[in-house]
Amino acid sequence: SSVLRVGSRRWYCCALSAFASPLAMPAAPAVSAAALPAPKWEDGMRIKYVAEGKKKGTLSYDRYEKYRHAKTVAEAIQLGAKKSDLNWDFGRGFVSLVGGAATKHLAAASKDQSAAKRQKTAHTPADAAQPLNAVSTPAAAKTLRDGVALGKGKGAPVLPVAGFGTYKLKKGEAKTPVLEALKAGYRLIDTAQVYENEADVGAAIRDSGVPRENLFIETKVWRSSHGYERTMKIQ
Repeated sequence: SSVLRVGSRRWYCCALSAFASPLAMPAAPAVSAAALPAPKWEDGMRIKYVAEGKKKGTLSYDRYEKYRHAKTVAEAIQLGAKKSDLNWDFGRGFVSLVGGAATKHLAAASKDQSAAKRQKTAHTPADAAQPLNAVSTPAAAKTLRDGVALGKGKGAPVLPVAGFGTYKLKKGEAKTPVLEALKAGYRLIDTAQVYENEADVGAAIRDSGVPRENLFIETKVWRSSHGYERTMKIQ
């Protein structure tokens, strides 16, 4: 996470990405987050943790060392894990599903991805593949893709001069407006933990067909979630 200072205020900004190496499980199918979303955790699901998922010295290391020996979701919860921990660990390849749970999740995820692909095609804007464009000043912007470079040199992120805000778009109602905004050309989307619509924004992005590298997403965490560990564990 990083801290962006604007005047006297501090905004904790966090960019999340799924990165992991699939775990090798002998004799049984295994599923980690190489390309799949976290499952809906059920007590009887069989799981396997890696030995050293968390770094020593972090706030979550001691807890992880207690629950990583669990063989099922129920055992992990009994040993102190929360479902938010399971999501976090799955997203980074620290825990995998094994056996029947893995097979079931693979089938469900494959079905969901096929449906999402069909839906994405229907929503994809004509200019989806066009990257964000850096201009010299905000006044020089001519399209919703134009913005100012946050840094120098090739590859510096571009902050569009105009964005689509999601304040007061309620949980469960924000996906369609965000999809329409992306279709209209907006490439900057603003959300926040306190808006409770981040999941809707994410769903709209997935279905929009606009490549992630052509979007600038900003969010803010509530004061109860300040700090790296707590920020990164927000669900």
